[in-house]
This record gives sequence, structure tokens and C-alpha cells, in this order.
Amino acid sequence: MLEIWNAASGQKIIELQDEEIAGASVKSLKQRLAQELGMPRFQLALIEGTCQLRDDEILPQGVVQLLIQKFWPPGEEDEEIMVACWENDDTLLEKHL
Repeated sequence: MLEIWNAASGQKIIELQDEEIAGASVKSLKQRLAQELGMPRFQLALIEGTCQLRDDEILPQGVVQLLIQKFWPPGEEDEEIMVACWENDDTLLEKHL
């Protein structure tokens, strides 16, 4: 059995039976949770003890914490940095950094 708890609120999110997690990857659970929570899986981190689980790992049994990471939307300066990178413009990139 695997229990997923919200790291911030301490509430249980989901409990999965052994048959549901047998051989399943962390990535597959993050995709499922992302769909249920309505957010990108890239914002979700699964923590076992003090270690973040990698997407390519097989799901463990026991208790895992879900950490929802918030990302700031890119600002104007961020977009200018991305354009400088895209255009290989070292001078412009250095200016913004």
C-alpha cells in the first residue's frame, strides 16, 4: 500500500493498493495526480523521508509526501533572456544577467 499525503496541509490525498502500484513509476503517479489536481506534473514532487523521488523510480510502499511547487510566470526580462539565448546573442544575454 502507498499513501500520498500533502506535505503542506498534512491531509491524505490518496491511498493506493499494492496492485495499483506494482511496477508503476513515480512519473505515472505524478501524471495521474496532475490530472486529478489540474496542474502540470512538473509542479509535483514526491518526497520519501528526506529524498525527492525521481520520475524513473518505481513507486515505493509506505508513505510519501506530495509537495506542490509554485512557479512564477515569466516576466518581461525573463522573456528577453530567453530570446537572447534563442538567438545566441551573448551581448544581450550578459546585459540581462
